[in-house]
Amino acid sequence: MSEVLGFILVFALVTTTMSFVYVSDLASLEERRDAERIDNAERAFDVLADNVEDIYRRDAPSRATEITISVVNGSNVTVSGSTLEADDGSGNTLETNDGRIRYSSGTYLTHRSPLVTAVYTASPRPIEYAADGSRIVYENGAVIRADAGSAIMKRTPSMHFAKTDTVVRLIETRPSARDGSRSVGGTTTALVRVERDKTAVLTPLVDQSPFLVNLTVRTTPARAATWERYLDARIGWTNPGTDSDPCDVSGDTVYCAFLVKERFEVVKAGIETTID
Repeated sequence: MSEVLGFILVFALVTTTMSFVYVSDLASLEERRDAERIDNAERAFDVLADNVEDIYRRDAPSRATEITISVVNGSNVTVSGSTLEADDGSGNTLETNDGRIRYSSGTYLTHRSPLVTAVYTASPRPIEYAADGSRIVYENGAVIRADAGSAIMKRTPSMHFAKTDTVVRLIETRPSARDGSRSVGGTTTALVRVERDKTAVLTPLVDQSPFLVNLTVRTTPARAATWERYLDARIGWTNPGTDSDPCDVSGDTVYCAFLVKERFEVVKAGIETTID
């Protein structure tokens, strides 16, 4: 009797251990699969950024990028509203918002000088992939990854900052007329097509240097902190007579102020997108 009881207890213990190992391994397998899916999306967005750059810097007419949206609880590729504003004082404006693979939040630029003011306007729609609490965003040339309330810039935008000359590129991704507001999700592969629209070089009408440039980025709070770190690192000088950093962040907005001695230029590139 004692031998039978001992066998039952040992068998029960082995069964319990096997169940625990099975459940633990299954949970860790799902976690690894989720992490791999986000990593794959990040790599795909880097390819997307290359493809968009082929259009606005190398005059390619169009490009297409495949992004695998596999799985569990449905990852999404979405299109939604956003606003980017560039202002050098004369009255044109630029806009971006927030997004899933969708179109998301963005950049606001203001430039002013004593004699020249002009505002340059556009409406970018950043593209975003969302799954399991993580987001990968293509926003104005940058690729940003956000996890649990924090974000890191995985790819920097194509902008040039220097004390003597500065070029700010505004990448106006927006859905094509037939695409509208679009979301793709579930277990599938999304095809993100990008096509060249108009590119304009926007410069002050009067060459009155130095230029006092005010650059404002409005996006999500997590991504705002990322933009602030990027801009602080690139704008390595500050206004005369101050010891402060050139940029400050408050909530979802980054404010930068700096002088450019000789040349200031805004390049606005229109990119039509479709998500299938």
